Amino acid sequence: NREPMKDYSGLNVLVTGADGFVASHLCENLHEKNANVTGLLRRNSAGLFKNLDRIKDKIMIKWGDAQDPSILYEVTKNTDIIFHLAAQSHVGHSLYNPHETVTNDVISTLNVLEASKKHNIKKVIFASRVVLVIRSSCIVKFLTLTRPVPVGVNVNVGVEI
Repeated sequence: NREPMKDYSGLNVLVTGADGFVASHLCENLHEKNANVTGLLRRNSAGLFKNLDRIKDKIMIKWGDAQDPSILYEVTKNTDIIFHLAAQSHVGHSLYNPHETVTNDVISTLNVLEASKKHNIKKVIFASRVVLVIRSSCIVKFLTLTRPVPVGVNVNVGVEI
């Protein structure tokens, strides 16, 4: 039962990780639904867009990192809805740098939640695709208790807060 996107006319919507594959399509769809879309993108050394070229002039682009709370506090002023899709997207990098990946993803999410609390944002939608690599039996037991997950399987996770 997938509910079609409602009319977002006049709503101020922030999409973190906006230049990612899924997030860029979300930005396009929200723009078509008449939302005022702000895309938060982590700056790359070339200043290039990966997936937003077609609509970069139709939405507001804010360069910054969701790990920086001051950026999120600024960009969430007057925001109605946040779609939080910023995360480590490179599976190989996450496998070899798990601490960096967890730090990035958890701190970014914490900052999104703190900014939404500060600005009384009514809806935060979080989505992430993660690969779980378990090397410690302690972690396996913890994950098994909270949610059974086969080791090494791609898991699609989404939470509406």
